[in-house]
Amino acid sequence: MLFLLIGGAVADRLPRHRTMVSADVLNLRRRTTPMARGGTGRASADAERPVGGLG
Repeated sequence: MLFLLIGGAVADRLPRHRTMVSADVLNLRRRTTPMARGGTGRASADAERPVGGLG
């Protein structure tokens, strides 16, 4: 909860467009990393389990 309050206060002081684009880029990276790791054969079930609950 504390991180949400601090993050909200910081986000209010930043340009809205830049904040939204940054959030979209981080979301894209979070979703594509497990796929890239799976394609290279370096993925494990333990590495992908935390990511699955976030999407």
